[in-house]
Amino acid sequence: MRGLLGLPLVLLHLLHAASLAVIDQEQQQNFSILRSAYVDALFQRRSAFNTTCSETEVHHKEGSYFVCSLLSRNKTTEEHTAGRVRPICLVVSVGIGGIWNLEDMLAARSCTVVAFDPTKEMKTVHQTHARAKRNVHFHYLGLGASPDVETTLAAAKVITRLGLKPYGSLDTRVIVPLAEIFRIARETVARSAGGHDLLEVDADRYNQTIDLLKIDCEGCEWDAFEDLVARTPHLLRGVKQIIIELHMRAGISEDAIPSPLQEASSWFDSFFINRTQYAGWHMSTGFGLIAPQQFDTLMHHLLIDHDFRVAHAVQHSGQAGGRTMKYNQPPPGLREAGFPINKFCCVEMTLTAAVGGPPAAAQRLCALGKNTAAAAAGMDSDLEWIKEGAERGEVDAVQAALSAEFEGWPAAYPIDLTHDINVARFLRGHGGQASRAIPVMIGAVRYRSELFNEPAVRQMRETIGQGTFADPLHVPHFDELQDILPNRCVPGAAAGALPLSVSPIRQADLMMLADGANAERDAKFDLFFRCTLEQRALVLHNLSVAQRRMVKFYEIRDFNAVWVSELMRHGQYLLSRMRVLMGTLQSHYPEMLHRVVIAHAPSSFSRLFSLISPVLNERMLAKVAVLPAGTPFETLYSNVDALAIHSWHSLLRRTVDWTRPLEIGYGALEATTQWLEAGDALVWTVRLMQGTVTVRLRFVPAAFVPSSAQNGAYAHIRETAEDLVAGAESTGQYVASERGVLWLCVDNAASWVTNAQATVELCHTAAPSTAPVAEGAMTTVDLE
Repeated sequence: MRGLLGLPLVLLHLLHAASLAVIDQEQQQNFSILRSAYVDALFQRRSAFNTTCSETEVHHKEGSYFVCSLLSRNKTTEEHTAGRVRPICLVVSVGIGGIWNLEDMLAARSCTVVAFDPTKEMKTVHQTHARAKRNVHFHYLGLGASPDVETTLAAAKVITRLGLKPYGSLDTRVIVPLAEIFRIARETVARSAGGHDLLEVDADRYNQTIDLLKIDCEGCEWDAFEDLVARTPHLLRGVKQIIIELHMRAGISEDAIPSPLQEASSWFDSFFINRTQYAGWHMSTGFGLIAPQQFDTLMHHLLIDHDFRVAHAVQHSGQAGGRTMKYNQPPPGLREAGFPINKFCCVEMTLTAAVGGPPAAAQRLCALGKNTAAAAAGMDSDLEWIKEGAERGEVDAVQAALSAEFEGWPAAYPIDLTHDINVARFLRGHGGQASRAIPVMIGAVRYRSELFNEPAVRQMRETIGQGTFADPLHVPHFDELQDILPNRCVPGAAAGALPLSVSPIRQADLMMLADGANAERDAKFDLFFRCTLEQRALVLHNLSVAQRRMVKFYEIRDFNAVWVSELMRHGQYLLSRMRVLMGTLQSHYPEMLHRVVIAHAPSSFSRLFSLISPVLNERMLAKVAVLPAGTPFETLYSNVDALAIHSWHSLLRRTVDWTRPLEIGYGALEATTQWLEAGDALVWTVRLMQGTVTVRLRFVPAAFVPSSAQNGAYAHIRETAEDLVAGAESTGQYVASERGVLWLCVDNAASWVTNAQATVELCHTAAPSTAPVAEGAMTTVDLE
């Protein structure tokens, strides 16, 4: 009977661990590459994720908190009301346990401190302490997952019932997610100001910034961060510094555990620990780290998604005098990543945001985008036809080597494979040297010759024939995979009249790949990839011969409204397949891409790119330009024409319903286009229900032809811009004097924290001579 009392906790951990164990082996291997870097950062082994700062050590009974300087990055006292000393920073502290050392120190330094703790036995003590201190506020609330997520609440109830919390029992009725903690903290600041003590500039600042977030909640951090990543991934964007205690293992002395739990633990050891991949990991007595993937989620979100850096980290054994538990070892996934096996319960970690916050992180993206239009112009010579003086001898040398290697060359092989312009692609991709190009092209001929024997490839090639547009409808399995691989060749042209390919990353249905490898789907993927590359190679050959130059694709990969954490968590399988594709592209189909533009890149993209870039050769890297979120129109669209802009956004609108209220995440935007003939009119109305945005409009004439030598080709086109606050609206009309595209954008890229919500109404009135749309009709239909 005593053993049955511990059974709910055992079952809870079994179910939770089982749910985490569904991550496939390949995805775990991909995570482990980053996991080692996270562990290095945690133990300050000169990792790229580490930094230094001027620290202040604040002692408490379990150890010390380390605080980097706060006030140096905030407003000076001269900016405040004359003669007043008022708070100049905001601190949110989750988990007090009767220890106020840190909070009292920061309050004494003119910070507003809003503290949270759900411990029943300490509620009155906490409230009394806060009332006695200037600038300190307390709320009887605890951190966890969202209320509709049962895991956190169930764990808290079992732990409380068994008396396992070292500071007292938890009130499970007051467990809330971090988003609610932040909302209450900001409301507390506004309410304490009494409507007159807080300047308007301060109110704006507190709405955007939290100077310090402290989380020390005895294990609740794992469930809280899983929920945070899934529901409110942008929430930490305005946080400058985080102090968090990671409860890697139970920090409760063994003799303090009730006997029912000891019996349940023995049963758990024999049944679960010895039968799963988490062997040796004792059940958590807090909310608890159940599997290494929880560690990955938390560290990835902090270090990659939000660009935090570890300034200080120290391990300790928990409550003074407590003995560590006998199974105090990390799960295998962490041990292999370099996690120490010595017994301790916790790691106190101090993290700081990039200096200057998210905008500074965006500046690093500009470094990735150093290959500007000027660099692209330097590659324009690669678009020329075969250079008779400089290249003819090398082309002939390659052709001779291929004739010696392959019987029947060139007559027995397709012309797009044997043509001199294809040989020139291999030469230009390998320094113009036949000695380097020959072995690579021999491998490519063997690879593609095998493809020509596949019926699906032969049929696709016959369908394309002399075609000059890569239509994905002709590629096998396109109907099944189009929602997973959103890449399309679209109408319009890039600079130099190059064909355009667009990948709206937000449309990728990553959950269709969440189950990892699947033999049947893998076979379809492989055939789809092979046929796509063959189709594009054939189309480029046809265009090159017709135009007598080396034609390549200009590719745009649009990351607007993409959260890198979701891509890394659910898209690992897709990323692994794309790495294989990139290897095939570089080896067997060189010089198909003239330029790759990463548009609307989030601040965390730099870390993602650092993981992908090793797969790319030097020449491919030189073709990549990264344009961060908030890039001006004249830079973002400078190398594409009006029809391309319209095609690009018509493709994006497939997954955005403009007839319903738009949710615009902070750091993102929503844009749409309308094609207008001369005399057509467009009336727009944008109503903002939440947040602060800028409504922007540009008209690009169809006759304007961009050039790669022109940086900011549309800079001369006047932009109409209007800032909106919640409750306001923007309305207007544009009448086209010539044919072209009108671009309308609801821009929330400047916001660090606040989401926006807006409705957009577009009324297109066609000129009487064209009249494709009834006069005054409301429409958001794509007109392509």
